[in-house]
Amino acid sequence: MLPNRDVGFQVSGDLLGGVVSYAAGLFNGSPDAGSFDVDTNDSKDVVGRLVLSPFKKTKTFLKDLNLGIGGSTGKQTGALAAYRSGGQIGIISALAGVVADGTRKRWAPDLSFYTGPFGLGAEYADSESFVRKTASSPKSQFEVKAWQTTVSFALTGEAESYTGLTVKKPFDPGKDQWGALEVVARVNGLELSGQDVSAGLVDPTKSVRKAVAWALGLNWWLNKNIKQLVDFERTSFTGGAAKGADRSPENAVFFRTQLSF
Repeated sequence: MLPNRDVGFQVSGDLLGGVVSYAAGLFNGSPDAGSFDVDTNDSKDVVGRLVLSPFKKTKTFLKDLNLGIGGSTGKQTGALAAYRSGGQIGIISALAGVVADGTRKRWAPDLSFYTGPFGLGAEYADSESFVRKTASSPKSQFEVKAWQTTVSFALTGEAESYTGLTVKKPFDPGKDQWGALEVVARVNGLELSGQDVSAGLVDPTKSVRKAVAWALGLNWWLNKNIKQLVDFERTSFTGGAAKGADRSPENAVFFRTQLSF
């Protein structure tokens, strides 16, 4: 639900030997779920994030427990985001004529924990924007919430971490090395505020009120930089169909090759 990519600048660093990490920046202000490389207006978003790793310097199994919180604020004008399911089908969209016109605020707490081959990550996000239905109408608040929890386990024994696996035996068939295997499971959800429907900001026959999904996946790490993923996700919906009925569930299979450096 939060922006995938935005353009701007930031400062970041660690305090107390990494027990506290911080980042703050000024960005163009991409809409929810957006990936913008260009600036669509003159406004900017102020963004900040703080991460606390209270046991980082200890030798306990909690040393890789991280608690974070991030947030942003800025003025948004123009078209609102079109929210999509995991299978990239539109599930929430504003009615024609409804546009952003005012302050947008986001906040997102998160947690991550790693011990040996096990990893856990959880996030919550809340995005609030002021919108108008017409140029002369009063402003209304448009709010969407989302959450996710993911668990992972390295079948080949590598240690899980926030930055991924460090493969013990990178892919090299000549040396009988085949990389690392990792299984993952996730549950996630997205919810439209009831006031968005009652205020007439969305069409209830096309926009779902809630989406909840579960997913299973297998990741093949050839090395630290190359990963092949296969995932299955099933999403159930509340509302979003004619006469107030629930939209049919969505099943999606994903194949992805990921490169990172």
